[in-house]
Amino acid sequence: MTATPPKPDYYAPERARAFQQEAVARHYHLRPPYPADLFAALAGLVVDGPRTVLDLGTGTGDLARGLLPAADRVDAVEVSLAMIERGRSLEHGGDPRLRWIHGPAEEVALDPPYALVVAGDSIHWMDWNVVLPRIAAVLSPRGSLAIASRGWGTGQPEEREILFRHGHGPSFFRPPLNAVRELESRGLFEVRGRQRFTSVWKPTIEEYIGCRHSQSAVPRDPDQARAFEAETREMLERLVREGRLEADGERLVLTVESGIAWGVPRAGA
Repeated sequence: MTATPPKPDYYAPERARAFQQEAVARHYHLRPPYPADLFAALAGLVVDGPRTVLDLGTGTGDLARGLLPAADRVDAVEVSLAMIERGRSLEHGGDPRLRWIHGPAEEVALDPPYALVVAGDSIHWMDWNVVLPRIAAVLSPRGSLAIASRGWGTGQPEEREILFRHGHGPSFFRPPLNAVRELESRGLFEVRGRQRFTSVWKPTIEEYIGCRHSQSAVPRDPDQARAFEAETREMLERLVREGRLEADGERLVLTVESGIAWGVPRAGA
């Protein structure tokens, strides 16, 4: 049997520690929201009772809080206490149906069965050989694992060059990890369906820069962060002036590509 390659080193656990910093959690809510159609698609996957949902690597609860209308209970697991504290302060973060669980997805105590397990922009940081069998064990008979993603940015070469120079990790200039494909190749996930969504996001320039600070590779050193912000701000303003980036008053007009792939987790090849 051919051994599967390890995950790229830029998805190593030490790089995920950036999300435990208060500054990252403080900016996380500035990320583009998942579209309403994505939540409707996830709600359609909740077919078993009890209508319980598990959100692994929830961050500030973008998915967990949005899934409350479709669930009797949502368990939101997050290793970063800073993220949980921030999430509690956001809309529906204090809902009694939402249970925040602090700890790594590989180890926390769970309360199955779950009709749906979701992971959004997070599963690539986890130990797949531990987490996928765990999910398989806690799903209800017709339960699904759904992996969500969202992609955003200007798409302009000037921004890629700024990120290349200022980012302290290589994730901005290496091909992104296709977690679903990697899990399939390892025999850990059987995809049953996929759906893509396109939505419009209108942040101000300052909100856009703040959103960048929610990412693991953006510089944390104060001087480097200020230089990154100044270059990004100048670049965005220039793109708007040149008509290469759409704006609506003081807000940028950007396209966000989101998606989900759902199916059944497996024990591995």
